[in-house]
Amino acid sequence: MRRIRLILAGGCVIGLLWIVGLLFARIGAGYDLVPPGASDVRIDRQRLVLLRISYHLPPDMTLSGMEGYLVDHGWMHDMREDAMLRQDRTELPDVMAFMRHSWFGLVPEVALVGIAPDDRRLVRVRLVRCFRIAPWTDCL
Repeated sequence: MRRIRLILAGGCVIGLLWIVGLLFARIGAGYDLVPPGASDVRIDRQRLVLLRISYHLPPDMTLSGMEGYLVDHGWMHDMREDAMLRQDRTELPDVMAFMRHSWFGLVPEVALVGIAPDDRRLVRVRLVRCFRIAPWTDCL
């Protein structure tokens, strides 16, 4: 009986930590994708796993400077994904894919960063997260 209580208590603690982590991820998400000096920042949290961000680049930053900013903040530029995106989406020629893993590798994140064709200073970011209970499970 004591063993069952310990197992249930441990499961409750793990579940509570997971929920708190999800809340922190939801509240603080997206701000590391916006460089300092960006203007007209809009962050739209559509769901827990999807975030849309748009902003105008700072006057002294280019698209390559944006790439360096993201890499400095822990994102990996995925060139192979870039090539696939360019083949599928001819209307977004300047789109880049970035990846990173957070929460001990259990939450892969993909950020698609693109420049609007009509306004070369306008950046549109789409952040998608995949929550996993364990590395061998599928996304929730």
